[in-house]
Amino acid sequence: MNMHSGSWITSIMVALALGVFLSSLSSNTISSVFSQSSSTVTDSRNSVKGDLISLQNNGTGAINWIVLGVFKFNNINSVSPVFNATLDMMKPDGTEFHKHMITDFKLTSRQINTRNFTTFNGTSTITMEGGSIRDVPIGVTLIDKNAVSIWLDPSKINNHFGNHLIYGTPRLLCITSPRDCQAP
Repeated sequence: MNMHSGSWITSIMVALALGVFLSSLSSNTISSVFSQSSSTVTDSRNSVKGDLISLQNNGTGAINWIVLGVFKFNNINSVSPVFNATLDMMKPDGTEFHKHMITDFKLTSRQINTRNFTTFNGTSTITMEGGSIRDVPIGVTLIDKNAVSIWLDPSKINNHFGNHLIYGTPRLLCITSPRDCQAP
């Protein structure tokens, strides 16, 4: 088998795993992060919520984990913004499924640049298999009005999420476009 067919097979497996996972999402999964149901994702410039997705590579560049989830960021313009997220992780073949929660965000600094990026640095609590890890350095970046990225300090969580950012969009697909979440 040549290298191209191997990466093609991996891509198919990742796509199938994502499809199975996304089709298994229920409104209970989304409501575990969001206490209200709203058809609007950006409640105002002071609140953002949406979907997260990331492919975490191993040291050789192969996909090691698929990370999917939802986030909510409230009171963005205050001195005490509230950031929470639920992350589901699995291997590309759909095995080793597990869940993490990011809670208890404490802001340490806010950086705004001229390219419509705002980064909120702080610490959070992250649930892991062995229990919660407190005071994990985190950076949440709002990128214009179209994207979000999350950085978690790998040294504090045993490199569990790798050294890649987790990306998202400020929309909840199944709420803003319910037709996209229906099986054909």
